[in-house]
Amino acid sequence: MAIKILIVDDADDLREIIAELLRSYDYSVEVAKDGVEALRCAVAFSPDIILSDMKMPNMNGPDLKKLLSVNALTASIPVIFMSGFSAEFPGTDVHILQKPFTIPQLIKALARVL
Repeated sequence: MAIKILIVDDADDLREIIAELLRSYDYSVEVAKDGVEALRCAVAFSPDIILSDMKMPNMNGPDLKKLLSVNALTASIPVIFMSGFSAEFPGTDVHILQKPFTIPQLIKALARVL
């Protein structure tokens, strides 16, 4: 069975490019435009990993991760944050992929976290 990835980003083009790229690597992919939509999708799709932008309208990536962690159905789903800036992030289970990133960097980050 294919690894399931939820991509969360408010930038339509970037979200769809990443989704198509990962589908070409035989991942099963769903997309969400913000954290609110991602919460619903995470419960319904039950992804193996979430690839999320940090800054989005309605609900940002860190707030999404907090809400995922308190739901028994989603608490164990790892999250990789995509970020255009270098940042220290509290917590030991936080993974950050710096934008812009290459395809090999993305695939390596997914493999490392999974």
